[in-house]
Formats: sequence, structure tokens, C-alpha cells
Amino acid sequence: MPPQLAIWISWLSLSTFSLVNLIIWFFQFFIVISFSGVYPEKLLYLEN
Repeated sequence: MPPQLAIWISWLSLSTFSLVNLIIWFFQFFIVISFSGVYPEKLLYLEN
């Protein structure tokens, strides 16, 4: 395996892991906000 290919594969796996981590964190953040009731209140406030 050429060194460039190994570097590219490791970078790709690392960036994919970071992206998945970010998505998971975003969903957790969204769920916490919706369960705390802050999000629906803000949504109702924007609608009125």
C-alpha cells in the first residue's frame, strides 16, 4: 500500500467518524431542547 493511500484512508475514516459524532451530538441537543419544552414555546411564540 502506498503511503499516500494509507494517509488518505486514515483521513477519510477520521473525518467520517467526526461527521457521525457531530450528527449524534446535534440530535442529542435537539432532543434535549424539545423535551425541556423550550423549543415548542419558541415555535409557538414565532407563530403568533
